[in-house]
Amino acid sequence: MAVMRAAALAPSTAALLAGVTLLLLLPSAATAAYSSLWGRNGELWDPAGPLPDFSYAGYKQGNEPLPNPPVTRSVLKFKRPGMSDTQMFQAALAWAHKRSLTNKFIVLSIPAGRFTLTQRLFIRRSRLVLRGAGAGKTTLYIPKSLIDIYGPNPESGTGGYVNTDGFITIEGTSRIGDEAARVIKFAAKGDVWVRVDRPSALKVGEYYDMWFTDVAGKFNNLMFNNKWVAPAQYKGNTRVKFTTKILAVRGDRVKIERHLPYEIRSKMNIVKFHKRPNTVFESGVEGITFSFKWSWYAGHHVEDGWNAIYISEAYNCWVRNIATINADSTVLINGKCPATCQQGLQTVHQTVQPAGSACFCTQHRAAQGCAARAQPAPVAAAVAGASALTVSGIRISASKTRANNIPNKWNERADADGHWGVQHTHSFDVLVTNFVITCSLLHDVGTGSSGKFGVYMNGRMAGEGP
Repeated sequence: MAVMRAAALAPSTAALLAGVTLLLLLPSAATAAYSSLWGRNGELWDPAGPLPDFSYAGYKQGNEPLPNPPVTRSVLKFKRPGMSDTQMFQAALAWAHKRSLTNKFIVLSIPAGRFTLTQRLFIRRSRLVLRGAGAGKTTLYIPKSLIDIYGPNPESGTGGYVNTDGFITIEGTSRIGDEAARVIKFAAKGDVWVRVDRPSALKVGEYYDMWFTDVAGKFNNLMFNNKWVAPAQYKGNTRVKFTTKILAVRGDRVKIERHLPYEIRSKMNIVKFHKRPNTVFESGVEGITFSFKWSWYAGHHVEDGWNAIYISEAYNCWVRNIATINADSTVLINGKCPATCQQGLQTVHQTVQPAGSACFCTQHRAAQGCAARAQPAPVAAAVAGASALTVSGIRISASKTRANNIPNKWNERADADGHWGVQHTHSFDVLVTNFVITCSLLHDVGTGSSGKFGVYMNGRMAGEGP
């Protein structure tokens, strides 16, 4: 029997995968038992069974540790008379973006101290790292929110900065990589061999994105184990990306590194291999405290945009050793939602909520969550999303409670200190580990629409105790 690659994981990750099923199936604390889906050391795991393989989550699909490249230049080297801290950061990043891409990283260091940030900073280059001296040592003080600086968010029906945007943003492009080959024969869940139409286009040792496209709603229904009918507006969409390495090519048969998470059937889904997109990869943010000016929390889905880090359309990137104080959201990982999706969201929030009602659905699935009160909104056919990301060593707190009962235009709840700790939406293979949340958030960690194959582990949240 094939066994999940527990040996390739850090011991704690393997323990998590076993522990999840133990919690589900353990009959009592007094009785020693092991999950029938896992066994003691993974010997009972079945790739065709109900327990997915999460061991490829994280940077480089979990195959390599996070890099620790040397410092290239301090941001202080870019400081000129009369420059603000923000202008200094922008000058440093502009210099880095002009450098030719090589196999070496550009690491911009921020020394210990307190710096004021009044504009967003963008990383749109691969192998670029913004590194502070450590959370608690390097502090970015942010006195104004995104809505104060840029006005209402045009990508949100409420104008709030809900699931997107941050003061430091790793931003790639939304293009999907070129198609290389298409699967032409049935393959069962758990298989590692598939038949394709152009085997010569696939190179052994390289990674490809397998995109699963729905046919007539049948694949979407499979996402719910065929126990619920997915909304009709998602029919024909491509909402699952599965990144894997090619291990062998024999005739029209191709062996992939990972077990298929779903079966491939001609009348249910269309599955294609795509080259990795030409976007940002191997960039990171680390060693920084984001200290936001205290304010009352604006409310669920009407956030003012006290958001620390946003990652969009990138892969093999990371966030580590980060702290936030008074944040709406600490780390948001998302895909760019095309115009059709944004129009749908605005339609929902403009027509769904009569006076006295509230919509608590996740922003990017608003049409689904509020379907009982609105016509179905158009949905993006495909969102490239982010993948193979690691978020490690996160500390989230509030200087004092931000929770309140102040009424807002959309009648949304505000009885919390913020929105998200860490969230991944339209993104895949995300590993979030070693996080501590001491304030009260509406959602501590988790996924939104089309977020798959993520692992959240070794975390502590408010109210859990020691």
